[in-house]
Amino acid sequence: MLSCRRRYHKGQSKKLHTPPETAFRSSCVRYVTYATAGPDTRTTQVFINYANNSGLDSQGFAPFAKVVSGMETAERIVNPTPGNSNGINQFAYTEFGNAWLLPKYPNTTLIDLGTFHEGEN
Repeated sequence: MLSCRRRYHKGQSKKLHTPPETAFRSSCVRYVTYATAGPDTRTTQVFINYANNSGLDSQGFAPFAKVVSGMETAERIVNPTPGNSNGINQFAYTEFGNAWLLPKYPNTTLIDLGTFHEGEN
């Protein structure tokens, strides 16, 4: 379960850049953070901080939610590129989606549904 300070809507394009959030919290363990596409941007891609990533704060990464239950499930999510902080080829994935991803990374965990609950955490 996530506790979120604001509601975000499904269906946004992966290429859509939305105005940046002010990082009012640090990118600490359990916080869900928007990825960025450069200064003063954010994308629709998000990640869970599994470690203290406060070094991202000055780079414009903005946490917007916290995993308040189910972190043990999140920790079982398969990282298709362990040890590689650059991750998968973002261009190929954006262009070709899961048809490209799954043959290359068959053990990738896909998330079909996530639920946000408004809260103070």
